Amino acid sequence: MSDPTQRSAFIAVGIRLMADDNDTALPDPATDFIGIELDGITRGSPFTTEQSNEATGSLVSGAAQVIGQAASFAFTSRIRGAGPGVVYTSTVKPPLHAALSACGKRAQFQAAVAAAALTAGSATSATLANGAPATAGALVGMPLILSGGTANNGRLPMVTGYSAGRVATLSETFDTPLTTGESAAIPANWTYSGTTPADATAKATDQPLAVIAFYRDGVLFKYTHCRGVVNLNGRSARPGFAAFSFAGIFAGKTDAAVPSLAALKQHAPPNLARGTDASNVAIFNRKPVSISTWSFNDGANVTSSEDPNTNIGFGAGEIGQRTPVLTIDPLATLVANRDVLAQISTGALVPASFRYGTQAGNRWALTIPVAQVTGESDTQRDNLVGEQITAQAISQGKDAYLRDTDSILCFY
Repeated sequence: MSDPTQRSAFIAVGIRLMADDNDTALPDPATDFIGIELDGITRGSPFTTEQSNEATGSLVSGAAQVIGQAASFAFTSRIRGAGPGVVYTSTVKPPLHAALSACGKRAQFQAAVAAAALTAGSATSATLANGAPATAGALVGMPLILSGGTANNGRLPMVTGYSAGRVATLSETFDTPLTTGESAAIPANWTYSGTTPADATAKATDQPLAVIAFYRDGVLFKYTHCRGVVNLNGRSARPGFAAFSFAGIFAGKTDAAVPSLAALKQHAPPNLARGTDASNVAIFNRKPVSISTWSFNDGANVTSSEDPNTNIGFGAGEIGQRTPVLTIDPLATLVANRDVLAQISTGALVPASFRYGTQAGNRWALTIPVAQVTGESDTQRDNLVGEQITAQAISQGKDAYLRDTDSILCFY
């Protein structure tokens, strides 16, 4: 009998967070597996070679020295919510919860806050009623659902700043300023934001380790003690993507059947399109931008340092410093509408947000509360002139949950 062959499309990837250093059980097929792109998987070998420089008594080199190297695993996923109509709770989470958490994006659940009349408002802010949290930074990166009135009914801005006085600074400018005649609600949601752990105890919570299982038609590759980085990107009228890159400890390759994944989330992810929403979905400097593509590169690296007390000689993944950068390509316009060169020369700080989907439970948004505009160049889109704009996301201090606020990913 010939050797069994492997089908490249018959694959599955599961990821689960480790409770401690010794918790290396495989991901559960009922809860821990995620959708991945077939062409987005990269598996690094745990071994490399170092050529011997020994004299052998001839011109033929000696045997190669096989040595270990940091184990890496990367994949790309479409970004989707838990499902249309699903209500998030402290236990109902987005499908990419574990993957994002292992990239140092600490998760936070926010229960719904019922609609209540604003106590004050302006063109760029809303002061919420007493039912909202009275803690600075508590709602940053979350959406407000506005109702009442006429001009702003149904608008859905993202919160880019929040004070202890319940003043929410918003991602867009309202031509008709908000007033006390309008109400705001906060839907139940999960947010994910980067972290800077202060000590080992905080690190276990802020940047947990993960086990990754990669099944390929009868073969299992297992990785433990993984941490990673994630970069996001999207195009108009299409879904958004999360590109994950992990480093950790290679824990073996064995024969194992691909598990049944009856519980895998397979509903369609939302697209970047306004649809029936009253608010625009691609916002930069509080104005809508006609972009074709956008990307948010976390600018971080993840490494696995030498550790002889592991099977290959390299240890757990470690997340390093990050320099997060947003890139967008809006169509060019008049200086009176957008003057990027002036923004660069003055070190202008601007907010940005991208919202996907119109169905509760399958909506998500990326909010960048403060970004410094750093670059621009000309592009071409069909027969129109475009601009490529880059802006570096900057932390405005910790939020109420001690997370950095350079960017917040929200599922609601």
